Amino acid sequence: MRFLFIFASGTIYIAAIVWPSVALVWTSIGQGVAPRDGFLFSYGQLALLGRTFLLAFAAAVICIPLSIAAGVLACSRRRSPLSVAILAAGLMCPPMVYSFGWLRFFPPGVAPEIRCVAGWVLWAWPVAAIVIAAGWARAGKEPYQAATLSTSPLSAFIRVGLPALRPYIFLAAMLMFVLFFGDYGMPHAFGLQVYATELLAWASESNNTIDVLWPALLPVGITAIVLVAILVAIRRCASHESEQVAEIEGRPGWRVVV
Repeated sequence: MRFLFIFASGTIYIAAIVWPSVALVWTSIGQGVAPRDGFLFSYGQLALLGRTFLLAFAAAVICIPLSIAAGVLACSRRRSPLSVAILAAGLMCPPMVYSFGWLRFFPPGVAPEIRCVAGWVLWAWPVAAIVIAAGWARAGKEPYQAATLSTSPLSAFIRVGLPALRPYIFLAAMLMFVLFFGDYGMPHAFGLQVYATELLAWASESNNTIDVLWPALLPVGITAIVLVAILVAIRRCASHESEQVAEIEGRPGWRVVV
C-alpha cells in the first residue's frame, strides 16, 4: 500500500506540476522570443506582488488565533463524524462562492482589502484548525494536562500548551499563506487587483508564452520557498513531541506524567 501511495502521488505530481512546467518552458524556447518588457521586472509588478504578499500574510496571521481556539476546543470535546463532515463540507465550495454571500454581509463602506482578508479567514480557518488540533492531540494535550497539576489552566496553556504548538502553528500559517497567495477568486469578487489577476490579463494580451511565464516566476519562487518551509515544519512536527516533554521535565518545580 505504501508503494501504491507513493506511486500514485508521484504520478499526480508529474502530471499536474512537472509536465506542464516543462511544456511551458519548452514552448517558450521554441518561440524564440524575449518577454515584451525584457528580462526585467517593472516597479508596478513588484508593487503588485508586495500588495498580494501583504494581503495573504495578513489573512494567514489573522486566521491562526481563530484556528487555535477552534482546534483546542475540538480536542477537548467529544468529536462526532457529523461535525467533522460539516467542517469538511464548508471547504468543498471555492472561496469565490462564499465571497458573493459576504458581499451582502459587509457594510458598503468597508474597504475591499478588509473584505477580502475576512472572506479568506472565514473560508479557510477549518484547514488551519485541523492542523493545530492534530498538534494539540499529539504534542500539546498531555504536557498541558500535566502542567495544570502545578499551575492554573491559563498559565499552563501559555507556558506549555502554546510552546508545544509552535511548529504546528507555523505549519498552519504557511499552508494558509500558500492558499491565499495564489488565490484569484476572492480578490476578484471584491474588486481587488492582485498578481494573479494581472497574470490573466497578460495571458489574454499576448500570444507569446514567455510574456506570462517570466512574470509568473516571481510568485512561483515565493511559493517554492514557502513550500520548503512547510516541508521543514512537517519534519519539525514529527520530532517536536519528545523534545517538548524533555524540556518540561527539566524545568524545576514542574512534573510531567505521561
